[in-house]
Amino acid sequence: MKRLSVQDAAFLQAENIECPMHIASVQVFDLPKKYHQRRDFIPKLMKRFQGTKVSAPFNQKLHSDWTKLDVWPSWEEDENVDLDYHVRFIALPAPGNKTQLMRQVERLHEPLLDRTRPLWELYFIDGLEENQIAVYLKTHHALIDGVAGMALVEKALSHEKTTSGPMQPLWQLSEHKRKPHEKETLLGAWRHRAEDALAQINSIQQLTGNFLRKEIDKLAHGSMPSLGRSDAPKTPFNVPITRHRHLDVFSLPLARTKEIAKDFDATVNDVVMAISGSAIRKYLMETNALPKKPVLAGVPVSVRPADAEQSGNNVSIFSATTGTNIEDPVERLKAVSNWATKEKKKISAMSSASALNYATIFGLSAMLPQLVGAGEFTMPPTNIVISNVPGPRKPLYLGDAKLAAIYPVSVLIDYQAFNITVLSREDFLDFGLIAAHEAIHDLSKISAYMQQAFDELDAASNQMLETEVARVAARVASRNKAATKTAVKTTRKKPAAAKSARKKTAAKKAKPGINK
Repeated sequence: MKRLSVQDAAFLQAENIECPMHIASVQVFDLPKKYHQRRDFIPKLMKRFQGTKVSAPFNQKLHSDWTKLDVWPSWEEDENVDLDYHVRFIALPAPGNKTQLMRQVERLHEPLLDRTRPLWELYFIDGLEENQIAVYLKTHHALIDGVAGMALVEKALSHEKTTSGPMQPLWQLSEHKRKPHEKETLLGAWRHRAEDALAQINSIQQLTGNFLRKEIDKLAHGSMPSLGRSDAPKTPFNVPITRHRHLDVFSLPLARTKEIAKDFDATVNDVVMAISGSAIRKYLMETNALPKKPVLAGVPVSVRPADAEQSGNNVSIFSATTGTNIEDPVERLKAVSNWATKEKKKISAMSSASALNYATIFGLSAMLPQLVGAGEFTMPPTNIVISNVPGPRKPLYLGDAKLAAIYPVSVLIDYQAFNITVLSREDFLDFGLIAAHEAIHDLSKISAYMQQAFDELDAASNQMLETEVARVAARVASRNKAATKTAVKTTRKKPAAAKSARKKTAAKKAKPGINK
């Protein structure tokens, strides 16, 4: 059995019926034309899945034994996973548009996962318009984080179309396990535990030192220390919530986003933050709820080693401005970029253990209002969460169906009732926005405002390029004009020089010589 980390266990502890702690994705696939009338893709796909074996992490369930005072939860293998329970099939009524799909996913995302079973469910959703199907995958955040979940999905799909032959479904993927060192002794095992404990102690010392330095720096600059208080302003997103969720999705071109980021010396994530801030600013202005201070976002950062197993949580987090207090889109992007650069440097300077512990403390402080019911008196460290998950860079297929989109569906907690998660896929950014009903009634407004904000930065980027092209063109024209003038002057001097030479020759001939 494998014990849960503090970070993983925190997601279990914070969960309640109004605030489920599971994450999900909605994968949309384009079917080949031959399925347009028959609609038998899913039955044929299931026949290609061989056997009923279930591999980690999809065969792991929670275990604790109070009779033996073994109260800290562990993962144990479930040898009898009921796939009929975990894998389900539904169909949308005609026409099966995006709105219907989102309403269906909202309902699927509300209920808690059954803790007596492995903490995941998968739904095949048929009946979508434009000859498409969807797959909704729901897993508990204690089991895997977003990056690990995306890695598993990518591993389950293929880089080439296949129309026949056996396939491995997501729940049968063999998990890479490190081989135990044959020569490791009991003393060696104790030494490794001691090293882990020492790393935790050092990380706490590092975090404490950083916090004290930050407080002293505030005093040195004439400001009052925060003493751990939140800098986030009060917004309509920071309210107690119930289980009813609103979801909306859209996509933006990744290549153009990279060009915009490069033009303004920023990153793709900075652009995401800036257009989110623009949309939030516009939405809050409409409701007369825009605070003077900028809305702050918690930004998760993966610290998972490249060769680590894809289970549990390996994320840190930092607080970032969304620039809602800035009207100009370019100035907002610059402010977001400068803030993010400073915060990322702080995370990169931490050890891996410190980064994880920092995220745990940050997360617990965000959950504190929910755990103790003090949200009316204290704010979480940030107003919302904005996350960027790396996805596949090449086309992927489920059998002979091409992956057309992967929309992330994240988690919400009391007093932090709005989340924006974006997943990069091929040449697209797939956005998944989720909000509690108590915080936002019409989430499609914010989606539309984000796309408008992207268009504004796109226009600003084009304008900057046109200005630069015009400046260079004017400079080239000026040089060409100067070169032309120089050439004309040189041409005019030649006849005068020739005339002078002829005069000198004539003078020499006219001069009397000496007769010999």
